[in-house]
Amino acid sequence: MLPGEQPPASGAEHPDHGSLDPADNRTRSSVITARAAHTFEPVGRSVAAARAFVRDTLQGWGFGDVVDDAVVLTSELVTNAVVHAGTAAEVVCLRSGDGVRIEVSDRYPEREIPLQSSGVAMGSPDREGGRGLQLCAALATRWGVEYSPAHKHVWFRLDLPERQVGTRTAGPSVSTELLPLADERVRVAVIQIDSEGAVSAWNDDAQELFGYPAKQIIGKPLTDYAAWPHTPGTSTGIAEALRLSRWEGSYGIRAADGRVVPVYASHLRVRDPQGEPSTVCLLVRDDERAVLATPQRGAAPESAHRADGQSTDPFETFIGSPAPDDLDGLLQRTVERSRDMLDGDAAFLLLATDDETELEVRATTGLPSARQRFARVPVDTGSGRYGTARMPAVHEDLSAVPGAVPLLNGTGMRSVVTVPLKVEGRLTGSLGVAAEGAGRYSNEEALRLQFAADRIALAVESARLGELERLRRGSLSFLVEASDLLAGTLDRDQTLALMAQMTVPTLATWCAVYTIADTASEPYLSYVLHEDEERIDGLKALLGRIDPPEPVPTPGARIWPAPARAAHEAALEASVRSLDDEPHHLGSGIGSTLTTAASVGGETVVLPLVARNRVIGMLVLGKPSEDHFRQENLELAEDLSRRAALALDNSRLYSERMAISQSLQRSLLPPDMPRSPWRTTSRQENLELAEDLSRRAALALDNSRLYSERMAISQSLQRSLLPPDMPEVPGVEVEVIYRAAGEGNEVGGDFYDLFTIPDGAYGFAIGDVCGTGPEAAAVTGLARHALRLLAREGYSGPAVLERLNNAILDEGERSRFLTLLYGELRPQEDGSALLKVVCAGHPLPLRLRQDGSVEAAAEPQPLLGVMDDLELYEQTVRLEPGDVLLCVTDGITERREGSRMLGDDGLAEVLKGCTGLTAGAVAARVMRAVERFAADSPSDDMAILTMRVPEPQRN
Repeated sequence: MLPGEQPPASGAEHPDHGSLDPADNRTRSSVITARAAHTFEPVGRSVAAARAFVRDTLQGWGFGDVVDDAVVLTSELVTNAVVHAGTAAEVVCLRSGDGVRIEVSDRYPEREIPLQSSGVAMGSPDREGGRGLQLCAALATRWGVEYSPAHKHVWFRLDLPERQVGTRTAGPSVSTELLPLADERVRVAVIQIDSEGAVSAWNDDAQELFGYPAKQIIGKPLTDYAAWPHTPGTSTGIAEALRLSRWEGSYGIRAADGRVVPVYASHLRVRDPQGEPSTVCLLVRDDERAVLATPQRGAAPESAHRADGQSTDPFETFIGSPAPDDLDGLLQRTVERSRDMLDGDAAFLLLATDDETELEVRATTGLPSARQRFARVPVDTGSGRYGTARMPAVHEDLSAVPGAVPLLNGTGMRSVVTVPLKVEGRLTGSLGVAAEGAGRYSNEEALRLQFAADRIALAVESARLGELERLRRGSLSFLVEASDLLAGTLDRDQTLALMAQMTVPTLATWCAVYTIADTASEPYLSYVLHEDEERIDGLKALLGRIDPPEPVPTPGARIWPAPARAAHEAALEASVRSLDDEPHHLGSGIGSTLTTAASVGGETVVLPLVARNRVIGMLVLGKPSEDHFRQENLELAEDLSRRAALALDNSRLYSERMAISQSLQRSLLPPDMPRSPWRTTSRQENLELAEDLSRRAALALDNSRLYSERMAISQSLQRSLLPPDMPEVPGVEVEVIYRAAGEGNEVGGDFYDLFTIPDGAYGFAIGDVCGTGPEAAAVTGLARHALRLLAREGYSGPAVLERLNNAILDEGERSRFLTLLYGELRPQEDGSALLKVVCAGHPLPLRLRQDGSVEAAAEPQPLLGVMDDLELYEQTVRLEPGDVLLCVTDGITERREGSRMLGDDGLAEVLKGCTGLTAGAVAARVMRAVERFAADSPSDDMAILTMRVPEPQRN
């Protein structure tokens, strides 16, 4: 119904907001200036189409401030019409100067409509349906229901927020005592980052905040000092953030005293006087973020729709489309959308443990990094509905109820709204949005957030169960392997080493094992292991200075704060000493102390080693600074500790019984005779026994000689198959990493080469021969030497490989097929490099551009040693300054962990994060990612060849 028409005799209107009709009550700004209408058929996809219609209409009118509320209300009302009533729905949008009115009409007027004015209850918020009018009451400025003999109209009006000219946003006036305290004067660090990510400017406030003088920091990459709260597979990394035109958010800076200083940053991309791109970073302490934070945020983007108007996911109105396909991505998207929807300063999402007694932090935005992943808080923190996560709650001012939301303690947040995530009545998580000002949220915001939580709860639970299933399958395999290893030894020292090696780095960053000899003995530090071997000595020294944990037999992991506290105190003492000696230089002593403090500064837990109803030791697991254990890993560690305790006690019993047996054996011998078993036999028997022993010893000695000779020959042959040296290529960085697999490094397998060829060019190759042993070694040697000879004779790449193919086939039964990447490299005068490559059955080389994109630099062609007639061709690739070419063997791409394989796509993802690194750093990062992809030792040789054209140095 258009405003100004006579309303029907039967109607309902809500006096809380007044009526838009009749026309004589309209202000001048309420005059209709535009109209849009559309009718939607009674099918499920019409709901998504109606949302898109309203969103497109309001955005076209410039009404972005009310788009989200309008879309939510339209979605509910159209759902009532086309799904529940089963009739077509007409949606009419009417624009006026100060707002918008939207009408939804259906052809089922006799349906009962609950009216507030008649005292009829609106229904429970926990019901799946019947929320349309509740949302109207919560979100709309005015709303009403009108009837006609053939139609029913539900309409609502949304007014545009009033803004003063020249004022973007403003906060309320507050008294002086309510203002936040600052430690000192507010300091704003101004840092400029050049195009290569290195610090080029560092002001006095930056030195005051982080402790580094300008001369120490300038020229070094910011990534060496930034503690980025990175969640794998989600969010933006520091390198990407520095390339964006604008970026704003929280991270940390590692200060000179070893602690991470949480900061709030605003990045702006500019050009320096020479025209080169650079980034200006403004940083303040995170609790002073109001100095830089942009108060007003845009509306959360609506989900995408397919061309036919059908929505891709049931919760797309909130989470967006396409939805993230992993749990971490889904949770991170959820907190970011929730924060923006309620215009908050922070948001968090916690998932419940299986027993629903604790909530585990899984995603946050706008909170210090210490609140990041896997920290735990209790579900119920006090009496009453506001002390539990099982019910929606709104806290208007947290300073009046300290500790009401433990996660927000010390963050500066004043008001918060939290709602539960429930699936079939069971608590699965909690979603919250917080703001720095008091009184920001009311029940209306809680209703909006609960509406969003209901839409995503099932998807989150489904993704969480999928993740748990994968973790449990991996845990079962892990425990089976651990049991086999522990059962295979009765040596105490080997058992201790196995315990530590199975936990690091799979479950923890570092591990310590304390043992207890008997009930009267104190715990003794028996074994220490860190994933970085260079930190083991510092960690052992730190643990040696503090009292061991109490041997409590209670099962389960318990927090042990002593190591982190001792590490922090040691770091402060070392910093003070260094300031007294040389304020602007970090010596090796303080550097080692700060490194140890960073590696021990996170969460530390103790698990008792209980065997036969007695505590025989403690297993201590630790994380680096600001890291927490996830609950599933602690449960797995508890299972492992039970198995390890039994194995350790078995080794103790075995040692004791062996000692008793030897003591008893000695007691049976005469005290005045040598303790030799030969004295119990005749002289002739002793001589025969000695003769037999000498034959066996001679055979064993000869076997060891033969084995040593074979190993020496094998290693010598292996070295002969690799190039003796690598030439320097002007204008191109080249780096090679080679890892031979298997004990003794059997000959054969992968090879690489780089050599000079005529006309100032360089030939390079990387290949893999099928199999190992002498036959494979023969093909490897043939390939490497033939490549050099043919290339230096002036043959092109295809001609070189075709002749090599014939030579391999001539080997007859000894021939092996060979995958090979061969190329010619020519540095150019303009600073680039021209490559001509042929990829014969080998993993394709990958090219990394300066913008972070990765692409294959060649096409696959037939491998060598299989067919007689090959038709190969070469492809031309130009490496511009800053570009990287990565060449690997299949030992890299086929690295496996259970059913997972790194593959070409996984290698490309690793390479994307190497923008701006040198060739050596790229090769090292790729090898590190491959080694950490799986816990087992590599079963295949691995070779990496990287080439990078450096960017020109600026004057």
